[in-house]
Amino acid sequence: MEINSNKIEKLFFEVYRNFYLKDIIFNHLRIYNENTNRIFKNCEKLRQYSQKHYIIKDDSESIDLYDNFSILSLLDIECLTLNNNYSHSIESYDLPKSLKKIKFGNNWNHGINLKNTNIETIIFANNYNKKLKAGDLPDSLKEIVFGYYYSQCLEIGSISSQVEKITFGNNPLVVGIIPSSCKILKLGELLIGSIPPNVTYLSFGNSFTNNNCKIKAGILPSSLTHLIFGDSNIELLKGSIPDSVKYLYFGSKFTNNNKSFKNVLPNNLLHLEFKNINFQFPIYEKPPNSILKNNYIPLIPKRKTTFSEILGNSILLIFYITRAIYESITGITD
Repeated sequence: MEINSNKIEKLFFEVYRNFYLKDIIFNHLRIYNENTNRIFKNCEKLRQYSQKHYIIKDDSESIDLYDNFSILSLLDIECLTLNNNYSHSIESYDLPKSLKKIKFGNNWNHGINLKNTNIETIIFANNYNKKLKAGDLPDSLKEIVFGYYYSQCLEIGSISSQVEKITFGNNPLVVGIIPSSCKILKLGELLIGSIPPNVTYLSFGNSFTNNNCKIKAGILPSSLTHLIFGDSNIELLKGSIPDSVKYLYFGSKFTNNNKSFKNVLPNNLLHLEFKNINFQFPIYEKPPNSILKNNYIPLIPKRKTTFSEILGNSILLIFYITRAIYESITGITD
């Protein structure tokens, strides 16, 4: 459904010519401008500040932590980022029940026990390297990210059975540690039998090589629709890529060791992309131009815009036009 630009203009002037609504809008803009760059020394002062909603524009508050203090004082936050200087240990009772996402800084390297929390996303920094045991992570967990240098061997059951998205660093894999609930998986290494049968999106990191584990037919699950290889050179064998794969991406160093592509590409492929713009297919093996891409663009197609988003964008347009007029009149800007 399209929205006529004339209707948007008419709606804007109906709002703008209403003195009552215009006064409300200008008052909010004034308060917003006054609080754009406000800085607080501690979270308690921020929590008590009556106009804090003009500072934090997201529905979920995000606060960097520098020093040790009672995190219980942060009520109703959903996103918590530990600054790189924060190195104190954290217990589950320190965290509010509202917390959905926690991101650890580079200097944080402690054992964790987050079982009794409602956290859905955990992101470890590159330097984190503590062993995880079964029961350390919450049952509510949906996504977990391990840093590049994480080298601990995980125990079976240490990753919650509800997790849907996992990013591994270069830690060694064990068959059975990745739950069957996982749909999106990013790996640094590959172990035969380690990828569960329900994964639809599989990505290998830039340091991945298949020297220790050749990708042969049957190793990758038939549920895959998206397959991404990072900036490393690998050799693919006949039947190694399942026919279910529709989107296939290769990094800048991929050459397939100048081997034949015959019977390698899946039959249902819709999008084939090479970051290496100089890569050349062997003669008579080039796929149709309709699926071949040589430029760096997202693999996952953009979703269709809904009517509610169009309407929301129209309201935002009215807001920014009104704000621009206000700034031109008063001279107050960000």
